[in-house]
Amino acid sequence: MSQSSSFINYAHDNKQASYRVRISIIIVLCIYVVSVIINSTLQTQTLQYWFICMVSCVCIGVQYYLPIVGSWTLIVLWMAKAIFIIDSPYFLFFPVLFSVIVLVSIDYCYGVCAAIISCLSHVLDLFGNGNDNYDLVYVLPVIMLYVCAFCIGLVLSYSAQREYLAKQVSVMRERHRVARDIHDQILGSITNIQLLINEDYLVESNIGIARNVVNDAVEKARAFVIDLETNYNNDIQDVKSDIHADVIEFMQDKYQLLRNIGIDGEYAITQNFPVGVNATFRSLLFGLIQESYNNIAKYADPRYGYIVTVETKNNNVVLHVTDVIHTLAERDEHDDKNVHSGLERYRRLLSDYGGSLTVSVDGRYWRMSAVIPTM
Repeated sequence: MSQSSSFINYAHDNKQASYRVRISIIIVLCIYVVSVIINSTLQTQTLQYWFICMVSCVCIGVQYYLPIVGSWTLIVLWMAKAIFIIDSPYFLFFPVLFSVIVLVSIDYCYGVCAAIISCLSHVLDLFGNGNDNYDLVYVLPVIMLYVCAFCIGLVLSYSAQREYLAKQVSVMRERHRVARDIHDQILGSITNIQLLINEDYLVESNIGIARNVVNDAVEKARAFVIDLETNYNNDIQDVKSDIHADVIEFMQDKYQLLRNIGIDGEYAITQNFPVGVNATFRSLLFGLIQESYNNIAKYADPRYGYIVTVETKNNNVVLHVTDVIHTLAERDEHDDKNVHSGLERYRRLLSDYGGSLTVSVDGRYWRMSAVIPTM
């Protein structure tokens, strides 16, 4: 496992993990200091003993900022105590066990080496103090201690990895949402402006409408900037406003926009609309309506009009669009550019959301049906 996703290093990017690390270090340090103090009250200690105490306490503090250095220093002290029979606190094994946990959470190889070295040093220390009885009764508890420390390190490592991956998924979802909103609203507004200033239909009244569309696009862009700066994720928010009234107003605006460029048609909206839908549903519905009207403006034959309907059916909102393409060549262009780009993107989004999108072509008649679950 990479060091960037370890329990210690992940703490620098996560307040909750950082809090857990600080608490863990404080607890280990307190246990160690209290144990040393109690032990020193029972018998007089040497200068060497207090020097090792001071160094080991510093190493525990260093573990947060330099976990590898602090942990290995403690293990080296523990190994030196066993090999050279240095006068040092026996309770040093508490922070040594913690060091094994830290190193396992950083890298499995570090953890294995640290556990083996510490365990062997511990066993050597046991039998280096005049204990000639090499009974498993003395060895097994030591081995179990370090095995438990290794397992705790693995658990912390996997936990940190899950949190890291969950954070990455959240970032990806937020990026997709912002990209979807930019496509649906900013690019939709730009498309509307292009249609309004088309030289074949350019009239004075359209200039004023285009100006309003530009202003609206600017406001939306500012809203997206604020959205990104505040890291706000509206995918988890419920929309309490009257979405039925919003859909009516939105479709009326699109209907009027197409009329201004010479394309007349019909639209119908069901009355029994869902209440309290989530923001993802709202974004999908309004985005599909925007995409549908953009496609009509680009490819529909104005002589035959179009029909757009929004209805509720079995806990779903269904969007139907029917129009007539100018020519067979434009029908193919319509299919290629939208089913494999804009609408294909919505097909993937709806599939992830539990809905569906189908497109059919019958001669010059082009039909689309999108199903968006409300629950």
